[in-house]
Amino acid sequence: MLKADRYFVREIENDSTNQAIVRAILTLAESPDLEVVAEGVESEAQIALLQRLKCTLFQGYHVSRPLPAAELLARLRQGRVNCAGITRAA
Repeated sequence: MLKADRYFVREIENDSTNQAIVRAILTLAESPDLEVVAEGVESEAQIALLQRLKCTLFQGYHVSRPLPAAELLARLRQGRVNCAGITRAA
């Protein structure tokens, strides 16, 4: 798994350089069939743009704030997040 650092995700809507870097990370992941998780996702607009770039895994406050252990376990059981707190796009 590769991660697109939140530094690049934070301003992805307004910064073409950050978009190009995330696009390059996603392209790099295609070769060995790796998945990419975008870190630091804080808005629906970021998710929409990342999905247009073919990113389907997200981690950040827009996905979920830190959770009490019991609530995290419930979400894990429901398949809503994985053990790293990563959510897959529908």
